[in-house]
Amino acid sequence: MHKLPNNLKKIRNVKNLSQKSFAAIFDLKRATLGAYEEARSEPRIDTLIKIANYFSITLDQLLCKELTVNELLHFEDHHFSDKSISTALSPKVSIANHEVLWVEASQMSLYATKCHLVDFTNTLSKYVFPDELLVLLFIQSHIIRAFTVVNLEMSYAKEGLFTGDIVLAYSCTIADFLSDFIDEYAVKSKYQDDIFVVVTQDQTYIRKIKLENTQELICYSIHPYVDDKVVAIDNIKELWKITHKISSKL
Repeated sequence: MHKLPNNLKKIRNVKNLSQKSFAAIFDLKRATLGAYEEARSEPRIDTLIKIANYFSITLDQLLCKELTVNELLHFEDHHFSDKSISTALSPKVSIANHEVLWVEASQMSLYATKCHLVDFTNTLSKYVFPDELLVLLFIQSHIIRAFTVVNLEMSYAKEGLFTGDIVLAYSCTIADFLSDFIDEYAVKSKYQDDIFVVVTQDQTYIRKIKLENTQELICYSIHPYVDDKVVAIDNIKELWKITHKISSKL
């Protein structure tokens, strides 16, 4: 149990819980939790199981390993192929508070028609990230934004993106795809694992994409019963490449 005291403190900090709040969840006294965190006492096995189950971690992680913020937030690399993430800081990220603009579920239907309006973007929430995630978020010369998944179009057989998941994406342009279009293999190999947020004049899609021709883009799902959407390239207002997700299954 040599990792338990630090792991308990890390869980509280990441989940923004006081000792009193954390203890109340598991019917403990605040002083009892304090003793656990200071290694003056050890929890009973049933308490350990409750803590592990509540935060969706294993007993081995809780007791024997140093928990990471990724594990506690269920922050996933989501098998995307782009490896160009660097530590350069985006000018659109608040360094002091580690914030990015976040389009919440209630705003996703409005985003396509209002994303260009300052009054609308000013209403977007700020998603705050712990220090240990900063290296994952800062992508050189790109704006970063968080979007909320509002349907199951990119899920199938218990895999993919689920309603309530938050995806992190950086801004890109359709020019990247047009430049690769002359080489069909390059398009397939470079983008086949990627998922994008495609913002048109009236819709926002979270899909995989491929070029039909130099005038049209196909937004397609991994679900076999979700129809493809053909989008005119001239109709695309914003394009965001997803790099990570924060799972709603906490």
